[in-house]
Amino acid sequence: MDAVGYLLGEKEVGDNVTIIGGGLTGCEIAYELYLHGKKSVIVEMKNNLIAVKGVCLANASYLRDFFATNKVPVYLETTLDEVLEDGAIAVDEHGKHFKY
Repeated sequence: MDAVGYLLGEKEVGDNVTIIGGGLTGCEIAYELYLHGKKSVIVEMKNNLIAVKGVCLANASYLRDFFATNKVPVYLETTLDEVLEDGAIAVDEHGKHFKY
């Protein structure tokens, strides 16, 4: 589902959620999911989370630190390749496929 669908409550999510995109919206959704006891993984193509100008530095820094402190998996320079019943397969910046 896309972010708007999640935010509008159109569907329930499971206990394990992959967030495709580590921009502000994706990070805020991952944060909310964590607070509700869900396990999320962030997959981001860029080399940093919230890698755009104009976002409050305090918010961006807090989210990065929160994910690191709480061991929320964040895969940078990575793309999603396939969704499986028991996880997903991603491709890192070196072209290496891995399952999580």
